[in-house]
Amino acid sequence: MWCVAGGAVRYGPQNVGGIVNFVTRAIPDAPTLKGGIQTETSPSSSHDGFKTTGNLLAGGTADNGLGGAILYSGVRGGDWREHSDTEIDDLILKGKYQIDDANSLNAMAQYYDGEAQMPGGLSVADYDADPYQSTRLKDKFWGRRTMFNFGYRYEQDARVFTANTFFTKTLRSGYLDQGSFVSLSPREYWV
Repeated sequence: MWCVAGGAVRYGPQNVGGIVNFVTRAIPDAPTLKGGIQTETSPSSSHDGFKTTGNLLAGGTADNGLGGAILYSGVRGGDWREHSDTEIDDLILKGKYQIDDANSLNAMAQYYDGEAQMPGGLSVADYDADPYQSTRLKDKFWGRRTMFNFGYRYEQDARVFTANTFFTKTLRSGYLDQGSFVSLSPREYWV
């Protein structure tokens, strides 16, 4: 069994309220086009659809040290429980320039958009009645992030110096059933 700690789920790079992920797939040296798609379904559940995850990397580096890449990852569909539909689009544009053997520049722009229904936890009685159900049909999360990063790196022998700067504008919001009312909790912040 594989477990993810609560912090990774809440603050991970594929969560709009999470960390800003500066570590992404590297810009390839040679011209490259890679993609993947994965589809899953749970025929025994009450969810009758498929969940599909896709990714794409296209890019390369020229002989003069100038490189670029576009990366995409996305999710569509639901998990094995009802009220678990998810839509995620994560698009990243990366660039680099190797000035000489010791000095390089890099830049990255990212747009992330996600929306997910949240099925919530079940009591023992609810689970015994139907483990696939959701008792929280109003709970939903959505968010967007726009991020820009620019960096400089000096590396020669055992000496390394890096300087990075970034800007992010993030909106995260959602509905949460509080029993007697449904709360809306939007948060927008700029860093």
